[in-house]
Amino acid sequence: MKKQLLFFYMTLAFFLTACSNSDDDMIVQESPVTTDVEAFFARALNEKEFLNKPNGFFSLDEFSSLSNEHPVIIRSINSREELEQAYQGELALPEIDFSKITLIIGLTNSRSSAETLGYTRLLENHGNYDFQVVIYKDVNPTGVWSLCIEPILFWKAYPKFPTSRLTATRIIKEVIRN
Repeated sequence: MKKQLLFFYMTLAFFLTACSNSDDDMIVQESPVTTDVEAFFARALNEKEFLNKPNGFFSLDEFSSLSNEHPVIIRSINSREELEQAYQGELALPEIDFSKITLIIGLTNSRSSAETLGYTRLLENHGNYDFQVVIYKDVNPTGVWSLCIEPILFWKAYPKFPTSRLTATRIIKEVIRN
């Protein structure tokens, strides 16, 4: 019986090792933040005001520089000093525990009214991080959209991580919405 149990556990261990793929990306879970932090970013990253008064985290020049080769701009912030340097607006900065938190603040664009922010996520693979910005593109054949290019601003908080190995990727997912 002990030999059978040992054989079972060895087989299970082999199976789990053989089936695990160390190259798979792991999704990093977001960190909770206070309502003050949420309220600050809701106001500081107001897309409707951005084009009229871009004095927060990004400039009109940065917005204009977005292209197919560089479709996303992100700022990774690991300290109060970095936050103060990145933010050029007039709102009071919230208290954030940067000993535990890394902020990612970003800018991309919608290339027509058919494109909206779907979701964002941070993937980790052996110490390398990829922040993915997923844009939903409505491909409903009966839809009508304007060709207006608009800013899409976003932010997320994650457990502190070294941002020197951080990249950003924009992904378009075609969807049909009514």
